[in-house]
Amino acid sequence: MSLIYLIRTAFASLLSFEFLNSINVLKFPLHFPWIILVLLSSLFWFLWERCFKRKAKHFPLVSSLFLFQLYANTLGNVFKFYTKFVWFDRFLHFTGGAAAGTTLFLGLNYVNKKRNWQLNTNLIILFALSLAISVCAVYEFLEYFIDSMFGYNMITDKYDTSRDLLLGFVGAVIGIFLISSILKPSADRNT
Repeated sequence: MSLIYLIRTAFASLLSFEFLNSINVLKFPLHFPWIILVLLSSLFWFLWERCFKRKAKHFPLVSSLFLFQLYANTLGNVFKFYTKFVWFDRFLHFTGGAAAGTTLFLGLNYVNKKRNWQLNTNLIILFALSLAISVCAVYEFLEYFIDSMFGYNMITDKYDTSRDLLLGFVGAVIGIFLISSILKPSADRNT
């Protein structure tokens, strides 16, 4: 039970920090709107809670992936890692793709067993990869929207979006490959 409270405390701490910045109680400058980070953190916390309530076997892995992405993005903004280190944005798009792919594979695998869909592992991999790429694309739309509507400069050059999508894709492929390799023997026995 203590792991659950630790994860919830980590989500609550991050969300509080972001919210206090969004209402200007704390005043850390960003190249990204604080309110968007509040919404993203809230969404990830909600998704984590759904995984936990369903007693998903791998929810500690899912929560650590969510929390890593959220904390790295927030701290990267606060400490200006995005402008100080060229590799930081690329690393987070890669790990974001891996987190999305891994989480989606685990989720689809869970639903496959729970609902008795009888999908084989390769089909789950294909669905998870397709959904992970879609998540990466939606995030790129979000970056474009923030740049155009709020005047931020998240798209750094003409290759930024395509590079981010490629890194997300590679991360998703690697994350899905690793997690499916670990789970494949048990997944195939059940189908």
